[in-house]
Amino acid sequence: MFSRFSKQFFILALSLLMSFFIIHNAELINTQLSIELQAEAIRVIICLTLLFLIESIKDQQQIYLPLFIGVCALYFGNLLNLIDDFYDMNQAPLATIEDLFATIGLISVLIGVGLWAKYHKNQIKHLMKLAATDPLTGLLNRRAAMSQISKYKVTGLLDCVMILDLDNFKVINDTFGHSAGDNVLKEVANILLNQLTNNEIIARWGGEEFLIYCKQPNEEACLELAIKIKYQVSQHLFKANNTSLKVTTSIGVATSASEKLKLSETIKRADKALYQAKAAGRDYVQMAGVNP
Repeated sequence: MFSRFSKQFFILALSLLMSFFIIHNAELINTQLSIELQAEAIRVIICLTLLFLIESIKDQQQIYLPLFIGVCALYFGNLLNLIDDFYDMNQAPLATIEDLFATIGLISVLIGVGLWAKYHKNQIKHLMKLAATDPLTGLLNRRAAMSQISKYKVTGLLDCVMILDLDNFKVINDTFGHSAGDNVLKEVANILLNQLTNNEIIARWGGEEFLIYCKQPNEEACLELAIKIKYQVSQHLFKANNTSLKVTTSIGVATSASEKLKLSETIKRADKALYQAKAAGRDYVQMAGVNP
């Protein structure tokens, strides 16, 4: 415990020595604890308590250092003020020194609190990002994708939902190992990000499935985009344990006018189209409502 709070005990010892040095020849003039003196004594105790409490953020040196300096300055300033009110000081007035400590302390604490608020704001943003993204691919996860899609407001265009499933992905895992399979998933995610613009919402839907949501003027544009994605995946040379391999994908596509069909129904139709694409022999794009 002593080693952990060594700086605090040093400050406490230093303040005791300073107090003794100041008052050893001074005359006690105030024997009653007025409300003002009680308040000053409470402030000293609070500052001393804070010196120990802020040790819990010692690992955040950028925040800890200005807070430690600030609380130390406030502690010494309030302690000198308390001594000054208790004793008739025959030495030079301590008011200037008290004000100097108080000013330095408040400025340092203000800086520390500002840095602490900025740090926690960044931490909250980081946690929100972690909660919204898939840790392997960095894409949105299912819940975050649904939330963003529900806020996507563009009128006059069709909702287009594509669900991609990597063909024979289990064979890749079984043959080359799960780390190789993870690398394939990350590369597919990069292909999707590179091929699409910021107007689409891309998510890892689960396992080896990905979802793409976008707005398109008609079904032909949706189908054309899906075929382009399928082609880019099939032409990409993947690496697995120093071995090159090809990966294909099956894609189910569904469209709807937002005011006519709920998003959940459109996703179900895209999922059903995906199964039809698989049944048609894989490496295939299937539009919902159209016979394979």
